[in-house]
Amino acid sequence: MEGWIVNPFRFEVGQLPDDEIFKEELIEFRTNRDMKMEFESKVLQKSCKTGFETYRNLAEKTLSNSPSFF
Repeated sequence: MEGWIVNPFRFEVGQLPDDEIFKEELIEFRTNRDMKMEFESKVLQKSCKTGFETYRNLAEKTLSNSPSFF
């Protein structure tokens, strides 16, 4: 499983190619304090499902990399 899926707040965004369609959303997600607090207070699945309502490209990329995770 990709590192940004396990913990998007610890992952080094610079490791992603600039052409990744979801890179901008990942950066925005990481700077969203509400998402960080929710991520830290819930199990991963619940936190991701909430965040993915806002960050659609992240949701699609995450689910394509780990469909059995959710």
